Amino acid sequence: NIKVTYKSNGEFDSMTSSHTIKLTGGLPYSQDEAYQVAIMQARKQIVEFIKVDLESEKVTKTVFNNLQESTSEDKKETANAVNAKIAGELQSSIKQKSSAMLKGTYVETKSFDAPSNSITVVVKTSTRDVETAKNLSKLMGN
Repeated sequence: NIKVTYKSNGEFDSMTSSHTIKLTGGLPYSQDEAYQVAIMQARKQIVEFIKVDLESEKVTKTVFNNLQESTSEDKKETANAVNAKIAGELQSSIKQKSSAMLKGTYVETKSFDAPSNSITVVVKTSTRDVETAKNLSKLMGN
């Protein structure tokens, strides 16, 4: 699952990716290994989204349609151009920031569900988090 949030002008704000994996072993380190695999899969989904989905018109159409659904009926005609521009701006914004976004991913949440014996991980990146990481790196002399 990928979720993208953006500002009203189409500027990228944040992206989360979640992945669930079933535990397959009873060994003590099985849960740690499953967490690592889930983290890698969630990050892989972000990479695939940027490399594949973003290059297609799928993202632009989805954002445009979501904006259209939230627009009142009497304003839909005038909103078409604005909504198309916002969708295009978001696509462009993500493309420009993709390298920094991938470097700035972190695990937002991780959970274990005992009944299903599965682990869910949510990986997040945002413009604010990327800036924070850059500033910390500078403070550490890197």
